[in-house]
Parts: sequence; structure tokens; C-alpha cells
Amino acid sequence: MHYHGAAFSDVPFAAQDYVCQRLCVETRCLVFSVDYRAGPQSPFPQAINDAWEALAYVAGHAEEWGGDSAQLGVVGNGFGGNLATGVAVMCRDSQTDLIPGPKLSLQVLLDPVLDWSLSLPSYNECGLTTTALTAATQESMCGLYLPNIADQEDPRATPARITSLEGVAPAIVVCAELSPLRSEGETFAERLRMAGSLISANTYRGVMHDFFLHFQYEKSPMLWKQLGEQIIEKMSSISL
Repeated sequence: MHYHGAAFSDVPFAAQDYVCQRLCVETRCLVFSVDYRAGPQSPFPQAINDAWEALAYVAGHAEEWGGDSAQLGVVGNGFGGNLATGVAVMCRDSQTDLIPGPKLSLQVLLDPVLDWSLSLPSYNECGLTTTALTAATQESMCGLYLPNIADQEDPRATPARITSLEGVAPAIVVCAELSPLRSEGETFAERLRMAGSLISANTYRGVMHDFFLHFQYEKSPMLWKQLGEQIIEKMSSISL
């Protein structure tokens, strides 16, 4: 399941399809992409609700498309990473419900948005320069998604506020050295490691946010090859 980024900009949804294409090529997995609702017309919690409902639907119908609900993973880039790890926690928490939700096997977070404080070191280091993503862009995005400031404390909106990450699906975390989101990604990866839920965390040097969307970047093909190998290895290890 793929949750795209660029949720609050004029970047067309189809432009994010490159992630789905690379996932298909490198893993030979079935890939579903969710065109979730986003602000300002649909502020929090619409996007996370859409993300959850789409995942539950696919899990319930996977076999109809030749898939396997026991091998279910989520991938999110940018704001999509916020949704991916949000539903990963919801999956974990739902296992104690009378009717449990989907059981997730993997989460992949590509330079994710995890902390709306906009105060971590990489914002000062990278967020004021002309990059693919700036602090000003993030501040505007926060206002559109979370017009009610109190919602920033809700862990469904701000994964950095999640109290415990124990028992969530194992994660692959990718950060970009020149992205303002680097610090929150690296901090979250360390929390996942301490909770025993981290497969790998890599910060790619000399690249900006969304570098993985551009094949001309030297490190983009390298990333997709490594991700494909890791995803295949993880899914193959699941007992059927």
C-alpha cells in the first residue's frame, strides 16, 4: 500500500506514480496507491482515516487480486510517511479489538513528515535554503492539515508524539541529508530501533527531499535496488 507525498501542493497525483512503478519493478509485489483526501478542504483526521479504510479494504480483498493479506506492507514518502506509520500503529493497537484490524508486516518511510514542531536541527541547517522542501513550505502544510493547533498533539497527526513503538510493524527508514525532515526521521528511526522494530535506517548523503523520485540522481537507483532486496527478504521470511 502506497501513500503519496506532496499532499498539499499542486503536484499532480500521477507525478507520485514513480514510487509505485519502482516498487512493482523491484519487488514484483501488488501495489495499491491511495488518493486520500487532504486539506484545506479535508483537514485532519480525514487523510489518516482514508489511509486506514483503504488498508482495511485491501487487506479484506487481497486474495481476489492474487495477493496475500499475511504479507501486507505500507510505503509512504513525505507526508505519506506520516500516514504509513500512523496506520502501522493503528494496526498494532487494533489487534486487541473484538474484530482486529489488518496485521501489518512492514512499513517503509521515505523521508517522512513525523514532527510538526518544525524546530529540529535539520530545519535550521536545510530548511532556509532553496531545496525541494523548505521550512516555510512545511509551516504552510501544517496550517492546512492541522488548522486546530491542539491536533498537533494527537499521535495520529504527529507520529513523534506516539508514546510507544513496541510491537509496530518492522520499519525501513530512509532520510536525505539535505532535507529539513532529516532530523525527525533519524530520531524516529532510533526510537524504532530501541523498540525492536527497525530493519534499517539510512541517511543518503548529498541529496535533497524526494531524491528518490528522480532517476537522474545517482543514489536513486541505488536506493530502489536496496529497498527491493529488503522488502523481498522481509516478505519471504513470513511464515505462510
